[in-house]
This record gives sequence, structure tokens and C-alpha cells, in this order.
Amino acid sequence: MPVVPAAAKVLVSGVNGYLCVWVAHTFLEHDYTIRGTARSYDYGFELVEVADTTAVRIDVVAHIASLFHYNATEPSDPIDLVVKSIVSILESIQAHALIVKRIALTTSYADWNDQAVDLVKKKSGVAGGATIYGASKTLAEMAAWKFLEQSVSVSDLVLINPPYLIGGPIQEVHSMVELNTSQKIIFDVLTGKLPDDQYEEIDFSLVYICNVAETHVRVAESPQEGGTRCLVSAGACSPQDILDIANSLEPKPWDGMLHMIAFNTQQFERVHGFKLRTLAGTIADSLKDFRAQGWIQ
Repeated sequence: MPVVPAAAKVLVSGVNGYLCVWVAHTFLEHDYTIRGTARSYDYGFELVEVADTTAVRIDVVAHIASLFHYNATEPSDPIDLVVKSIVSILESIQAHALIVKRIALTTSYADWNDQAVDLVKKKSGVAGGATIYGASKTLAEMAAWKFLEQSVSVSDLVLINPPYLIGGPIQEVHSMVELNTSQKIIFDVLTGKLPDDQYEEIDFSLVYICNVAETHVRVAESPQEGGTRCLVSAGACSPQDILDIANSLEPKPWDGMLHMIAFNTQQFERVHGFKLRTLAGTIADSLKDFRAQGWIQ
């Protein structure tokens, strides 16, 4: 029996964002009802005002909206913002006594990064934007679990931890400068805009955005999910791996150049009952979308 069956109400934060739109779309495909929050509604959404949010029954909270960039030079601002983003929605659920059956917080695989926290403490802004980002996510997850331990009304929490997300956006994107951080990195790799030395030095993990959206639905449905982390990854790769896959397809984007990260997703497949899309399929989808937009030939 699903924890939260179809037709239940799901609140998606940042509902007009890259992943958030996909999550809302996928829940709707599974016959759930969606309510969303957004800072702005410039992406083709109809704005509906709810006079009293405490009167709205919500069965699942999918908190997805969060900071994602590597531009920070001062740690306190992004760390405070990311931690507050997580804690504030938990506080709101508790303060309004909402009977929420499941809370899914979408964070990052960077959460598992105590080293980033230590480096930021020692070096502050000199640690670099990526390290500051990792520290912010790690501290936010710590704050979420601490809140859960101390709360008397919030008792069911799942963390979804994806790496870099790739796949075509379904919200309006008017130019490549509006791509989110993950998609912009893939675009730079595929179009030769990444510095040459980084093709050999960078190593990261990717996952198809539709798989992450589907995971949110499975998290709502699965009884055994409560109190767990959910690592969603199609595997590790280097920029050169991405180019090799792209150049095995026709037409080739351009000719480009060691894996340090490895993930075992057998538990994910056992618990959720579906296989994640392969890296090759995911790269092919991103190429297709960039060509459809007219950004590459």
C-alpha cells in the first residue's frame, strides 16, 4: 500500500525551476494534484492566490528550490541561504500543524562532504565556489536531520541526492544563458567552451532529469523510504567521456580529449523498481534538446 497514493496533494517548491517543473509534470502524469510555490511567475504559469495556506491540505511536500552555483566568494551568505531554505519549510510545516505524510528534500550528492565543511572553516572564501557549495549542502542536510530529531510533529523525511542533472528543460528557456548550472556545464563541454585542461582534470557524475522526477513519485509511494537518503546517479564520467559519446552520434558536435567517482545504485534499483537511464541516452537527449533550440548544429 503506497504511503501517499495517487490523487493526493503534493506541494512543489520553486515549481517553475528546471527540476521542479519536471517533478510537477511527473506527479501529474501519475494522477497526483499539484500546488506550487515560486518567487516569480514569468515562465508561463498561471498565478493562483490562496488566502489561507493553513487551510490547504497537503499530503506530500517536495522541497526542491535551492541555490546552485559555484560563484560564491564569501561562505556565510550561500550557506545561510541554503540551510535556511531547508529549515524554514520544516518550521512552516510544524508551525501550521500541517498533516504531511511525507517530506522529500531534494539536495545534492555534495551533501556527503564533511571535507568541504572543514576546508571552508579553515580557508573561508579561498576554498572556492564549488567547495562552498558542497559545504552549504552538507550543513543543510545536517540541519534537516537535527530538526527531525527534535520535532514532535515532523516525523517522516526523505532526502533525494542527485548529482549533475541533464536533459531538456520543459519550462521556457529563451537563450543558453538561462540554462541551469548543470545544463550549462554540459553545453560548454559539448560546444568546446570548457578550458582544455579541464577535459582531463574534471570528474563528475550525471543523471537524467526524468529519472530524478520519477524518483520523487516513487519516494511518495514507497513505505520503506522514511528516514533515508536516496542517491540517484547514472554513473561517473569526465568531459572527455561526454564528448566521446556525443561524437559517436550523428551529426557530431565537435572533436575533443579516468574516473575518480563511482556509484553503486543496486539498492536504488531494488527499492524503486526501475533502472536509471544510461549516460549515453542522457547525453543524446541533451544534444537533441540543444539542437532543437538552435544553439548547436
